[in-house]
Amino acid sequence: MLTIAGDLNGHVGEERRGLERVHSGHGIRTRNDDGERIVDLASAHDLAICNTFFAKRESQNVTYSSGRRKTEIDYILVRRPALKTVKDVKVLPGEDVATQHSPLIADIAMTHSAENQGKDGAQIPLVEASTPRTE
Repeated sequence: MLTIAGDLNGHVGEERRGLERVHSGHGIRTRNDDGERIVDLASAHDLAICNTFFAKRESQNVTYSSGRRKTEIDYILVRRPALKTVKDVKVLPGEDVATQHSPLIADIAMTHSAENQGKDGAQIPLVEASTPRTE
């Protein structure tokens, strides 16, 4: 599953008119030029801006804060047909992973067989993560 996630440094805003396939209207405030580029990317490649598909309080959408400035500039995008596998996108307020950024996480439901199958239908072996033993 194609996933684009990160600090995209733009504001996609609340406006979704004509963009319903990629933007559901649950952003913060207005779109800026960088946000317009994010929306253009999503439209051109049939990607959904996942953050905008889940209604949250503004405080739960804020991914970046500096002083009194609080914005949403971190996003998770997936191909539009895969949006149905995304169950939630949320910010963990009060947790900082990088200076002034709160972690943005997505709950994605994937079936075991989808994770295991290559493009040609061949099985892809799963590798279990192991924890080193401490004695």
